[in-house]
Amino acid sequence: MNAVTQPVGVKPAQTPPPGALREWLDLLANGKCDAPAFLQSMQTRFQSEPDENWEVLSQLDQYYRRGKIKPEVFLEVKTALAGYALGVVDSGVSTPPAAARVRSTPQPQSEGPEVRLGDVLRGRYRIEGLLGQGGMGAVFEALDAYRLDIPPSGQRLAIKVLHTAVTMRAELLTELRREFQHLQLLSHPNIVRVYEFDRDGPRAFFTMELLNGVLLSRVLQARKRVPLERPQALAVIRDVGAAIAHAHSRGIVHGDINPQNIFITSRGELRVLDFGASHKLVAGAAQNDGKAPASFATPGYASCQVLEGERSDTRDDVFALACVAYLLLCGNHPFPQYTALEARARRLTARRPARLSNRQWRALRAGLNWEREKRPADIQEWLQQLNLHDAAKSLVELTELMEAPTPKQSNIALKLAALTAVAAVLGAGFLFVRQRARLPNVSAVASHVSVDRASAPARIDAPSAHLGATATADLARPLPAQPPVTATVAPATKSSATPSDPASAAAAWPAKIEMLADTVDVPAADSSALVVVRRKGNLHGRTGFTWWTESGTAKPGTDFQPVVPRAERFEDGKSSISLNIPLAGTMRSQPKSFYVLIDMPEDGAKLGARVITMVTLLPTNPQ
Repeated sequence: MNAVTQPVGVKPAQTPPPGALREWLDLLANGKCDAPAFLQSMQTRFQSEPDENWEVLSQLDQYYRRGKIKPEVFLEVKTALAGYALGVVDSGVSTPPAAARVRSTPQPQSEGPEVRLGDVLRGRYRIEGLLGQGGMGAVFEALDAYRLDIPPSGQRLAIKVLHTAVTMRAELLTELRREFQHLQLLSHPNIVRVYEFDRDGPRAFFTMELLNGVLLSRVLQARKRVPLERPQALAVIRDVGAAIAHAHSRGIVHGDINPQNIFITSRGELRVLDFGASHKLVAGAAQNDGKAPASFATPGYASCQVLEGERSDTRDDVFALACVAYLLLCGNHPFPQYTALEARARRLTARRPARLSNRQWRALRAGLNWEREKRPADIQEWLQQLNLHDAAKSLVELTELMEAPTPKQSNIALKLAALTAVAAVLGAGFLFVRQRARLPNVSAVASHVSVDRASAPARIDAPSAHLGATATADLARPLPAQPPVTATVAPATKSSATPSDPASAAAAWPAKIEMLADTVDVPAADSSALVVVRRKGNLHGRTGFTWWTESGTAKPGTDFQPVVPRAERFEDGKSSISLNIPLAGTMRSQPKSFYVLIDMPEDGAKLGARVITMVTLLPTNPQ
């Protein structure tokens, strides 16, 4: 038996049997084993049992959520263990020297040059997180070292590193670079901004605006097919149309307009994405080379001509936007589960959405025409025909946009409720008149009622591998018996109002931080999962929290990119933050789930009832 050599500075620990994971965790929880010693034991364990690393992480999560392990110990150990599992060790974590050489599981084959957290491209862009992966490359969050003298929000950007398959094809790389140069001319508030196209050795990349929010597809999914309110739906159509019209005016065709290329920020701003990878320039002889054009269009939103292999033009963008408009106005795709070619072969026709004028319906049908020649070529004129005068001036904030309204009552129920309310008002007025003589004459006074009700937040304790469909919420329970409430009458003063100073308001009225939803379903086509965290109550000042992912039936590193404990902050006045978890493009015959958790609120904030969200990766459609 080989002895385990303890690194210098590591506290000697009692040595349970090699397979006794819970014994090791108990030692860590009881302080009889420090973090470096525990990590050293896990390193030895992974060498003999390479598939056990995520089980260790799962057990560690459960110990922490039961309050057995201190937050600072949990953060250090979880970060290091995730590094072991992924073959990456964060330089900011103190771990045994040999840990950096541990690679317990084979890494997914990457199509691009290896980019790791902490890498610095061109001596300027420090890679700080993976945002997502697509067919053309991987998108990272980066810190621009040249912008450290400006506010933190301006220092960060998104950086897309192209796959090797793209950079090795000179003609494709040349085309992308030429298109990128044209994109730099697209300065529009509804188009994602791009900055630079550059290279760092074999790695080609371009930088662009970093956005915080969710895709339109996720908004519609959260609303469970309940259409947006009409003014909001028309506002989305208007903003997307304005972006595409601006591109068309400069000779650029998007070629892939769909809800996954439309982004809504947390403040309700809209951006059209993926011009750099999927648009096609309007060109002449240079494109008439006899080669079939590459198509990046999403089948459900592509016209018949694009699906048949023709190069897209402005009328194909009109068709795609008409499909999006129909989806926004009635909650369903005009030809559910069929491509344009399949719908045309079946002679399907779209049904008229409710509350649409004759003029609007004619415009929408013209945009959905199977024949390219019969579709409008000028998207601005088409938008005018849609008559968007009822559109909201701007979109509401993301949290409000994602919350579907409650089902409306029937007309009969509404009438009964109205009659009941009228009767109650009349009855109250009658009693008031009869009793008025007995009421005391009170003027220029304010009532102040003080009730002392101490309460403590409850913690969630649920097994990581099999949680229910929803997270634990506040349970309805009777209030404890209270002493008689004494109402005192005092002159109204300024001190009795809510403090006007933000710091005083924050102390007197703490914010609550919680998940927006108990569950999130992710379609198979999505490259990332987005989970929204909201701040309720007091929005003054900056506050933060820590979040991470926890494994379930979905396997970290195979089905999704795990997130070690990471800090996030709400800026002053900000009510929501979108957490992005990149997914692997693996085929799934069954749904798989993992969990996103929040904890450790900062600056006086409290946790709300919903601190865990179950993310379900939907199975891949075999068709």
